Order: sequence, then structure tokens, then C-alpha cells
Amino acid sequence: MLNFEVLQPNNTSPQVQTGETTKRQTLIKTASGLLPALAVVAALAYFVLQSVFDYPRIWNEGGAIALPLFNQNSLLISLTFGLLALTGLLLMVFSLLYYKAFASPKRHRVLIGLTGLGLLAGLTRLVSLGAWSLVGPSIAETFSRGGNAAAGANQNYDVLNTFTLITGELVGTLLLAAWTVGMALQNSGKPGFPKWLSWFGFLAAFGLEISTLKPLAKVLGLNLAPLEATDFNWEALLGSFYGISDALWLIWLVWVGLKLARSVTPPSTKASAK
Repeated sequence: MLNFEVLQPNNTSPQVQTGETTKRQTLIKTASGLLPALAVVAALAYFVLQSVFDYPRIWNEGGAIALPLFNQNSLLISLTFGLLALTGLLLMVFSLLYYKAFASPKRHRVLIGLTGLGLLAGLTRLVSLGAWSLVGPSIAETFSRGGNAAAGANQNYDVLNTFTLITGELVGTLLLAAWTVGMALQNSGKPGFPKWLSWFGFLAAFGLEISTLKPLAKVLGLNLAPLEATDFNWEALLGSFYGISDALWLIWLVWVGLKLARSVTPPSTKASAK
């Protein structure tokens, strides 16, 4: 079981201490359930988007290809992006609950930084994915009208795609990787958290970092033509790495959530153990 230190004033009554312990355990249980929920929702959303929208490879195509495909299943794609955006909100709520459950004078600054990373990573995810859910259907429908409307919609697509590329796939993923490393370090060596789980988190974070290379090249305007012109399929390799890194991260989330849930010992059990 985890043995997180909770500093209590010397004059705190046993009844108050029991109440605070129960409250803290409730916070941990709630927070631990959010991580597997986040992983399941994200996996389901990824599966749907890959099936009907060729996500995320579709972002490599222009609006002339992406928008008609979006318009074919506009409602489903929009709702699925909304579902995926919800994972950002879940991450933000988890970060706040985790801080409230484990904050102490000794770890105040560390947890403030970790919470900040979680909130920012969740916010970028919420905004970038939510933008496609809210604005994407309108742009796709306008493109279907053809003529000048289609040209304007194509420009709007490029603007939205660039915005979400920077906020979500680049900045958001970097923040997510940093948060993952922070969580792995925070739990490293603690009873109930095996070392392999921390190393698994480091590996998942590294995969997330690597998956930002292509978005970073696009933002910086680097010419990838020489690589794409070779016989080796670099795009397929990066695409596979993107999927593998996401899968590793989601698996790590589930394991951390389960370990947190198992770390909670009911007050009655502790009392009988004494």
C-alpha cells in the first residue's frame, strides 16, 4: 500500500483526523477512476476516427480531401471529436483531485508544477479537439457548396488545421509528455508502485515526444521532400510510431489508475490492523 505522508496539526482530534482521512481516500478513489475512464474514452474515439476519417493521417492531406470525407459522416465525426476533447477535461479534473489528495508542505511546489502541467495539457487537448467538433462541420458543409464558398472553406480549414496542429499535436503533446514524466517521477519508488511502471511511463513519454517530430517540422517549415522521395516509407513509420506511443500512454494510464485505487485502505481496515 502507498504510504503518502499527511501532516496533521498536533491538536487535531482523532475524529477530525478520521474525517480528513476518509475525505482524502474518497478523492483518491475518484481520481483513480478518471484515468482508466480517460483511456477507454480516448481508445474508443481513436478507433472511430481512424475507421471513418482516417485520423490522424488525414491531417497530412489538404482540405479538398479531408473536408468531403468529414462531410460524409459529419455528425459522427463531430461527436467523436467532442468525446476525444472530453479526455482533456478528465485530465484537468484528475490533476486537481490528485493535488488536493496528496498536497503537503513538503511536496507543495512539486505538486503545484505537476498540477499546472496537467491542467495545461488538458486545456490544449480540450481546445484543439473541441475546435474540430464545433467548427469542423460548418467548414465541411460550406466546402460542399463549391465555387467561392469552397475556396473560403478550404482557407478556413488550413487556418484551423494549423491552429490545432500547434496547440494540440505540438504544444499539447509536449505538455502531456512532461506531465507523464512528472507523474512517473512522483510515484517512483513508492510502495505499491513498481519501478517498471515508472519506466513504462518514461517510455510512453518518449514516444509522445517522438510523435511531435512531424508536426514540429511542419510548423518550422522544414522541407521533408528528400525523405519522402526515398524508397523507405517514413510516413508509415511515423504513423505507426504515433499509434504505438498513444497505445503505450493509454495502457500506462490504466495501470496508474489501478495502482492508485489499490492504494486506498478503508479506515476500518486500518483500525483493525492496529
